[in-house]
This record gives sequence, structure tokens and C-alpha cells, in this order.
Amino acid sequence: RRLAWARHLMNGSHPLVGRVLVNRVWLNHFGRGIVETAGDFGYLGTRPSHPELLDWLADEFARQKWSLKQLHRTIMNSAVYRQSSTSGLVENSAAVAAARQVDTENALYWHFPLRRLEAEVLRDRMLAASGRLDLTQFGPAIPVEEDFAGQVVVKEDKPRRSVYLQVRRTKPMSFLATFDAPVMTVNCDRRTSSTGAMQSLMLMNNEQVLKEAGVFAQRVHNQTPADYLSDLTAPYTAKFPRHSAAWQFGYAAYDEAAKKLDRFTPLPHFTGSAWQGGAALPDPAIGWVILHAAGGHAGNDQQHAAVRRWVAPRAGIVSISGKLKHPSENGDGVRGRIVSSRSGLQGEWSVKTRETDTAVARIEVAAGDAVDFAVDCNGDVTSDSFEWVVDVKLADASGTLLDQWNSAAEFHGPSGTTLPQQIAYAWQIAYERPITAGELDAACEFVLRQMDYLRTSADKADPEMTALTSLCQQLFSSNEFLHVD
Repeated sequence: RRLAWARHLMNGSHPLVGRVLVNRVWLNHFGRGIVETAGDFGYLGTRPSHPELLDWLADEFARQKWSLKQLHRTIMNSAVYRQSSTSGLVENSAAVAAARQVDTENALYWHFPLRRLEAEVLRDRMLAASGRLDLTQFGPAIPVEEDFAGQVVVKEDKPRRSVYLQVRRTKPMSFLATFDAPVMTVNCDRRTSSTGAMQSLMLMNNEQVLKEAGVFAQRVHNQTPADYLSDLTAPYTAKFPRHSAAWQFGYAAYDEAAKKLDRFTPLPHFTGSAWQGGAALPDPAIGWVILHAAGGHAGNDQQHAAVRRWVAPRAGIVSISGKLKHPSENGDGVRGRIVSSRSGLQGEWSVKTRETDTAVARIEVAAGDAVDFAVDCNGDVTSDSFEWVVDVKLADASGTLLDQWNSAAEFHGPSGTTLPQQIAYAWQIAYERPITAGELDAACEFVLRQMDYLRTSADKADPEMTALTSLCQQLFSSNEFLHVD
């Protein structure tokens, strides 16, 4: 009897099957069905707003051999679907006012109904923007679990599409539930769409959102094309002197008589994580000189000390803190020096199989002065790897902190794209359209304020990346990202 009933429903002559199916597809695209009571086509349901359209779509659906793909294509290629939420009319114009007076609820579809993304689509869109979305099809459900705060999250943070997430009635995933994903205790013929404070809090504080914003920022930092919107972004570049540009990486000789460094030369080759003399080590010309985020390796002699140079962007009083460490039990250790281009040697330390503080309380600098952190082999060229991370603080004469740097957080490779270009590229990925001049101006102002705060805070994170991450999080929280227009 079940098989007979199924055949009766799908033989093409049943008066409701086609209408019910196309009505649900229409509901999915427009947020409301041609028949608003999608689960009730009987006497207790509402009448269709466009009965001829419903009949035609049902007939076309059957004629296309019940192909849902063809049905989606038919609806999405229609003029009504391709409208914007303002239908090309100027907001608050007389035409809009007249249309709203005639059709307040947009039952006649004179403009596209603005709708928030469904919870699962919103999560997938964040993963897609960050570049982490796993499009692998099929396979077992991805389990969920409670975290330390009691939030139900994806186990092991697997970035698969939300359709593959495990649905547990007693433990719905917190992010999806906040954005109105239905709990499968009863049949859901139409989703609700609410707006509440918890949704804003989730976008601001949820660990998953923060992580995706950070990955999104890193993607933008790494993948922005070199000439992306260069004409539009060029006027803003001067507002963003690179904080990390204060650091240079090279080698030099120490002049014992003058107590200064001589012939500083930038290292020519960047491996992706370290600066060195060439692709192979030791380099035939300059030997073992290496500099990476946490330290490096001294050169073969006193003429090739590994030098991490900091250049003062303005005048002030510099104070330095850090630790120089030689971890190996072999060799005779290394020697570190802090040398000012203006006032010469500021400190000297020799270490072997230990670490020592390398603090300097006061160095007066003018704009353009260099403070060098030089490490040589201290004699024998054996096991001369070292670790040396320093914090540099710049204050004015009254002691007010002006700025600060961390050598590890701001270690960098060759200069790439500018921050305004990265902002514009993030806009393109998030909204799938180019940024306008007004939007770029507002976004740059936001990032500048973030960076100004971060440079004087106790946080040692890279101000540029942290500010870019904050911008990406704001893009995730914006109406344009959250809604379908």
C-alpha cells in the first residue's frame, strides 16, 4: 500500500504534490511561500498570493521531470528574484512611499525581501571567507561537544559544511541555535527569524567567530595581489607607516675602537621563515648568518655578526628589555651587543649554555637613528645558534609611552602589499564587490584607531594584524554579510 501511495503521489496527476514542492522551494528563496502556510494546503491554510504562478511552476516542475535543479534555475533566473531590496528605487522616494502604501508587506514582490542568512549558511560563509571551508562531500556526521564554558561546539573544530554537523536534540550547537536553527523536536515547516542581543554577543565573543576572523585576516595578509586597487588605495598608504618596517635584518662588523657597528648589510635571501645569505647554508660569502623571529645563528667570524636593526621613527627615549640565550652545550657560546648609531655601545653580554637579561634603561634617539642587536660567534664557529627576543619602548622626555615594538611579533619578510590594499581585498572577499572610496576611508579610520590603541597597550601582539583581525570580525558582524539582498 505504501508503494501504491507513493506512485499515486508521483504520477504527475496529483493536484497538491507539485504545488507543495514548488511552494517550499519558493519559500526557501524568498522567505515566504506563495502559500504562506507551507505545511497546510487545506481549508485552514491561507490562499495563494499568486495562484496562476503556483500552478505554472507546478506544471513546469512536472514537465522538467521533477528536476529540483531546473526549478531552482527557473526561479533564480526570473526578474523578481534578481531585484534588489530597493528595486533600483531611491530610498524614501515618492515611488517607494507609494509602493509601501499599496503593499506594505511586499506580498506582490515589488522589491526583493531582505532576509538574514540561515544559521548553517552563515557559519559556512564565515568558513568560506577565511578560506577554511571543507567542501568534501558525503561521509559520517561531524560530532559536537560541550566546551569548558558549556557551549556546544564542533568537535576538533572541523571546517566541514554545516549540513554534515551532528544534530542532537538535547544539545543543539550553540552558534546555530542562536541564529534560529530549528531544534528537531517537532516538524519545522518554516523557520523563524529573530533579532536579539545574544546574536550580537555571539558575533563579538564566540571563539569560532574570533578564530575565523583571525584566519581571514591572515588570508588577506598573504593573498592580496600586489597591484590590487593601487590607484584607489595609494592616497591612504602614507597614513599606515608599517610598524614592522622599523626592523631590518642583516650582518655587520663591530668596530672595537669606535664602539659602533661598521658596514651594515641587509641579508639577501628570505626562506619564508628566516633571513640568511642564500638558499643553501653555509652561504659561500657570509657563512652561517641566520635571523628568524626568535633569534638566529651568528656568522663565521667577527666581520659577520648577525644584526637585528631597529630604526627610530621619531625622537624620544628608548628602553629595552629581553633575554639572550645560548641553548647548546657545545662551542664557546655567543656574544650579544646593543649598539646605538648615535651613542655607540650600550651593553655587551657573553652567554654559553644559559640565558641572561639584556636590559638597557635609557638610550636617547632622534628620528632615523638605529639601535642594533648584534650577535657574533665569540671565537669558535661551533653551535652558535641563539635566542634573543627584545621589547623596545619609545617614550617622550616626560616618560609618556609613545610606542612599543616586539622583535618576535614584528619579524617579517620582504615588504608586500599595503594595509589599505589588504582592507580593500577583505571587503571584496566578504561582500563580493569592490570597496568604495567612502567605505575605504571609514575602514582605514577604524583600523588606524585600533592600531593607535594597541601600540600603547600591554598586549605584545602585532598591531597591524590585530587591527586587521578586528576589521574582519566587524565585516562578519555587518548587515551586508549577514543578509541576502
